[in-house]
Amino acid sequence: DEEAALARARSTAETHVAKRMKLLWRARQRILVVAATLPAWMAVRSVVRLIGWVVPPLGRFLARCLPVTVPGLSKGAEKLPQGGGKVAVIGGGIAGCGAAWALTQSGYDVTVYEARETTSGNARTWDWDGFANGETVKSCVSVTAWPPLLYKNYTCLLATLGVETVPMPLSWFLNSKVPGHEGFLWG
Repeated sequence: DEEAALARARSTAETHVAKRMKLLWRARQRILVVAATLPAWMAVRSVVRLIGWVVPPLGRFLARCLPVTVPGLSKGAEKLPQGGGKVAVIGGGIAGCGAAWALTQSGYDVTVYEARETTSGNARTWDWDGFANGETVKSCVSVTAWPPLLYKNYTCLLATLGVETVPMPLSWFLNSKVPGHEGFLWG
């Protein structure tokens, strides 16, 4: 078919890379705009919080007009009632289970909703199959991917629960299926 041949001719590795670079450039531009205006938005948020402390209805009105969330004033960012209530946590990964545990410790009745059969999110074992001998290899992809420097709350939760952690080096694996650049690389 003529259209299929034209599509194949346009679907080269170079075209793919060029489109990807264009997409990444747009994303980087958006990130730069957000980063450049972040101090201004933080200042606006602080002013609205102060106004909300003095005149709560005005603070809530102003918070709802902003494109950023103002804790305690924006719709959906109101403080939870003290001393209990019902809370739903969506996702039974590390963040969801950690939030559920902290909310339970604070006296809330928590229900965790998880799409999979078991909780764990990405902190689970993974079965790698497809080996020539038909063997399946089980590997752990759990806490090795969460460095304490970047995940302070997670590390604090583990310490509070008495879970011992051991630092270990991480390796990585790349698998390319781009025509002309197929292959894999371990690091």
